[in-house]
Amino acid sequence: MADRKGKLPPLPWSGKGKLKEQDPAREKEARQLMLTLIGNSALILTIYFVLNNLEFWPIFFIYMGISAVLIAIYVIYNKGFVYKDATPEMLPNTMTPEQKAAVLDEAKARLRKSRWMLTLILPFVLAFMLDALYLFILSDLFTTLGILQS
Repeated sequence: MADRKGKLPPLPWSGKGKLKEQDPAREKEARQLMLTLIGNSALILTIYFVLNNLEFWPIFFIYMGISAVLIAIYVIYNKGFVYKDATPEMLPNTMTPEQKAAVLDEAKARLRKSRWMLTLILPFVLAFMLDALYLFILSDLFTTLGILQS
């Protein structure tokens, strides 16, 4: 760590056990997205479980609706991910090479621009996962151990 003058080392590893050098702008963007994800997760999960403990029963349906809308917008904006791993050879022969390059570049740009939406989608999905974990597994375990009373 000290060799980079107090900066954190790059995150991704190469297959050879050495750290890859990353573009500083991409590193900064990744760190901002991670901090946003952590902040959104804390806020969204806190609201969900506080309202759930207050027995505000519509919160489940509200979160389900918000999740469905966000996921639908994400998929539609990215055109169903049809060009995610496409190569120029996979595109129609009626397109010129410039058109093929433009389509593939647009697909990459759309994925990059829509990354921020994942910082909202993932906390909503995590809320449902944690609620299901508690509802179906942990509540029975806590009752069995005598931590919770039924």
